[in-house]
Amino acid sequence: MGARRGVTADGSPLARRRRVVMMVAISATLLSVAGLAASSMIQSPQQAVADARGPGPTVLTAEVEHRTLTDTVIIRGSVAGSRTVEVQPATVEGRTPIVTAVRIKVGASVAAGDVVMEVSGRPIIALPGVKPAYRDLLPGSKGEDVRQLQAALRSLGYKPGKLDGVFGPGTKNALADFYVDLGFEATTTSTTDESAIAAAEDAVVQADRAVEDARDVRARAKQAAVGTTSKALARAEEDALRARRHLAELERVSGTMLPLSEVVFLPAFPARVEKLSAQVGATIKEAPLVLSSGDLVVNASVNAVQRQRLKVGMPTKIDSEASEGTNSGKISAIGELSASSPDGGFSHPVTIKPDEPLPSNLSGQEVRLSIETATTGDRVLVVPQSAVFSVINGSSAVLRQDAHGPLTKIIVSVDASGDGYTAVTPANEGHLKPGDRVLVGDTSLFPDLQ
Repeated sequence: MGARRGVTADGSPLARRRRVVMMVAISATLLSVAGLAASSMIQSPQQAVADARGPGPTVLTAEVEHRTLTDTVIIRGSVAGSRTVEVQPATVEGRTPIVTAVRIKVGASVAAGDVVMEVSGRPIIALPGVKPAYRDLLPGSKGEDVRQLQAALRSLGYKPGKLDGVFGPGTKNALADFYVDLGFEATTTSTTDESAIAAAEDAVVQADRAVEDARDVRARAKQAAVGTTSKALARAEEDALRARRHLAELERVSGTMLPLSEVVFLPAFPARVEKLSAQVGATIKEAPLVLSSGDLVVNASVNAVQRQRLKVGMPTKIDSEASEGTNSGKISAIGELSASSPDGGFSHPVTIKPDEPLPSNLSGQEVRLSIETATTGDRVLVVPQSAVFSVINGSSAVLRQDAHGPLTKIIVSVDASGDGYTAVTPANEGHLKPGDRVLVGDTSLFPDLQ
């Protein structure tokens, strides 16, 4: 039986019409999508300007707090002995001061009795004592500096005799032994003194012989019963006594001595080498060596602005990586403005004295100093310093952000500042309290609240 007219399964006119209708529908859909895409890419001038505008002002806030406010200056310092001594060898007349040996290095520890360096073949010896060396110590010298030398020799195991401050034979012998043990020949007063002593010794010998001759003459006179020569003998004995006294006086003020150029006294040991510019073969023009000694302190420097905030007695925290925990101290001295660096910078030297002795291992170490320049003592209402601004009448104010977003200007009085915060008191009690949030940053974005 043949197929019904208009119905086909193999591409008859009816199937072709269906395909055409479907293609038209797809094309219409594609044209619609393209039109929407094109319309989204086309903007009016007004829309372009609106899209170019930046976002509205961002409000940054910080919490109002209740705390103790402290103002702190933080600087770096170095630990050293409380007494610093520049070792400047005294110039010996007729001798050019040339470094012939250096026995230490920067940071090294120096013990009592050590030879730290040699100048023109002579030693510079570190000895214990609080009084700086200021003169040559000669046989016959008297004073506290002599007593200091005697005590130093005794502490090193020598026997200077009584600690009476008199440079006598005991001190002379002990000093001579000390030099021998160091490997040096002791310095003596002068070759002229040595010659004078030798002459005096000869005079004593001659006087003694004259006494003997006078005694022999008297003895022969007695045997011959011709009278005595007592007067001649008495004179000879007087001459001999005078010669001995002269010799003793020369010996008292001559011989082994301690030159000013060969000693540096330090109050405590071990000492430490802080600076060393001496080089073997160099001529000494300025202090080639700086030693520190005594109780450890912290030396630092501050600029002129920081100086205005500091006073002697201010409490200071001392922190170091070389020691556990924090040590406390106080400013003990603030120096005048002076050049303090190779580039010509100026600063004020500051000394911090610890409340308790610092550990010895901190000597020479750098530390962090936190100097408390001011404190409120009790807890006060504080806001970040950037939250406080000035209003037209010269008062200070903050902008408080309320719970639902609006900002309220609160007039405040500023009491103190520190650590990035300012203590404030609101003009009206209760208008600002801990937990409130205040605007920080640029308040010019809100001119109506200025």
